[in-house]
Amino acid sequence: MSHLLRALETFSALGIAFVSLSEQIDTTTATGKMVFTVLSAVAELERSLIAERVRAGLRNARAKGKTLGDRVSWWTPLRSSAYALPGHRGPRLHANSE
Repeated sequence: MSHLLRALETFSALGIAFVSLSEQIDTTTATGKMVFTVLSAVAELERSLIAERVRAGLRNARAKGKTLGDRVSWWTPLRSSAYALPGHRGPRLHANSE
């Protein structure tokens, strides 16, 4: 199902009990395992819903003709023309490099 359940199985195989003190979940009991499984399923559902909304938003933006991705900075054309100035040797990696 999810990586949380696989981790819980790995812990169990190693003889490690998972007990959450703040949420009162003890996976050594049947009820604790059930609560952990339900919370894991809810987390997986939430991740899937977020991914669906992001994909729908991107489709909607593309349909409206929006440009997606990095935008060209206002500085890019200025920087390119500054490099073309006489005597300029290109970008410097360090402040004190030649």
